[in-house]
Amino acid sequence: MFFICIFLPAIISVIIDEKINHSKKSIRDLVLMYGGYLFIIVLFMNTIFCFIESDVWFYNNEIFTYQFCTKYMWTSFIISIILPYISKCFRGAFSINVEIKKVEKEKIKDEKKEVEVKGVSNEKNSTREKSKKQKSTKKSR
Repeated sequence: MFFICIFLPAIISVIIDEKINHSKKSIRDLVLMYGGYLFIIVLFMNTIFCFIESDVWFYNNEIFTYQFCTKYMWTSFIISIILPYISKCFRGAFSINVEIKKVEKEKIKDEKKEVEVKGVSNEKNSTREKSKKQKSTKKSR
């Protein structure tokens, strides 16, 4: 009874989410969505039963009686039905775009070599110019 109360509402949330969005997702995406819904539902239920009803401070196997399980199951089912609709509203209101660019290691090495070569040639040119100036000042004296 314990496992049914904890894990079943998140499955219902994932099914409702799939029906709302009309999209087929990969197994990895479904598992991630299931984990997210499971966390949120259990968090809500802990908040409701641990803080609002002060009789329950922690869960153990003895607390999952038939009466408690039915109360827990009905409230978690209500949350699991409402949660996908709230999730859809947030997805419509907010969007996050992440762009990842892959840079080749050889290109980076080539750029570093060019910078080093430019640095060396600039140092050589500057020392040549200094030596020319010194020679020209010596000649003018």
